[in-house]
Amino acid sequence: MAVSYFPPLFAALLTGIHLLAWYLGPRKRAAWVLGMCMFVVVLVLSRVFLPGLVYSIGANCGSPYAQYEYARWLENHCSVLQAWLPLPCNSDVESGYLWLERAAQHEYVPAIYMLGVRLKYGIQVPRPDNWTGPGGNTYPQPERGQMLINSALNRGYRPREADASAYYRSFRQ
Repeated sequence: MAVSYFPPLFAALLTGIHLLAWYLGPRKRAAWVLGMCMFVVVLVLSRVFLPGLVYSIGANCGSPYAQYEYARWLENHCSVLQAWLPLPCNSDVESGYLWLERAAQHEYVPAIYMLGVRLKYGIQVPRPDNWTGPGGNTYPQPERGQMLINSALNRGYRPREADASAYYRSFRQ
């Protein structure tokens, strides 16, 4: 597990802001410290949530690329947030899957490939209607998944060696 240096640096930054405030007059000190601290917190949080807002707008406008990236963001933004701030966060895997399906329906080839990989191995796939296979939380559909993978490959898509694992990597790394 990678260790983030941000929490101690963040604390040091806020402490530095507080120490600099001692050089101001007592009337301006509290407002200046509060304003600078809020600015830093907003700056940090915007690094995580601003891409999601941009992808959400594009996805709702019908862009297949934005739908694919928004699906990735929904499933991966918590890892980025927790690298910056140790806050509890839950990924929205179901919504991510639905946006990935929408991008694939719009014939976006990387989305078709990734949807095929997920279906083939049952990775983060919602339980299908009328499922008769084993229980649990993995619902592999190898025939349907391989059909989508072949479709993407036939359209000229050449995945990188670790394309499936790259989907789950942070959207900003």
